Amino acid sequence: MNKLNNISTKNVDMKLEIASMTKIMTAYTCCKILYGDMQSSFINPRKVYFRASSLAAKCPGTTANIRKGFWYSIYDLLIGLMLPSGNDASLVLAENFGRFIYLENNRVSMNLMKENLEVDPYEEQTSRLYMIQFIKRMNHEANKLKLCNSCFSNPHGLSDKANKSSAQDVTRLTYAALKYPIF
Repeated sequence: MNKLNNISTKNVDMKLEIASMTKIMTAYTCCKILYGDMQSSFINPRKVYFRASSLAAKCPGTTANIRKGFWYSIYDLLIGLMLPSGNDASLVLAENFGRFIYLENNRVSMNLMKENLEVDPYEEQTSRLYMIQFIKRMNHEANKLKLCNSCFSNPHGLSDKANKSSAQDVTRLTYAALKYPIF
C-alpha cells in the first residue's frame, strides 16, 4: 500500500458504521475467491450462475431485483451488488461463495465442489451457515489488508453496530479491490 499518499487527513481512523461500503468488501472477497483461491478451477464469472434463495429475494433495502429461484451469473450479481447497491445480490454472493468456503474448509474435492454448484439454494438455516463462512472470510481478508478499524458482520451493510470501518480502511480496501478488472 505504499502508493497511497495522504494529501490531508482528519479522523481517518475513526470507526463508523459503513452501510453500503461493506459491499466493497463483499465484492473484494468474491474477487479474491475467484481470482485467488479458485484460480485453478477456471471459473468464468460470466458463465457460472448462482441460484437466488428466498432469504436473498426478500432482503430489505436497495435491491438488484433478485427473484427467488432465478439463476444469475456471478458477473451480473457483482454488477447488481455495486451499481444499485443491491442488498439481495450481496446475499446471493455470500450464500454461494460461502458454500465454496464451507466445502473448501471441509476438504471437499474440486470436482464435488463443481457438482455442488447445481444444488438448490438452501433453507434459511443452511443459507445462514454459508453466509457466516463468507463473513468470516471477509474479516480474514480485512486482517490481511491490515484494515485495523474494520469489522464486518454482514455482506450488505444494513444497520448493525458491529459493522464498522474507517475512512483510511475504506481507502485501503478500495485500492486493493481496484486491482481486479471485474471490480
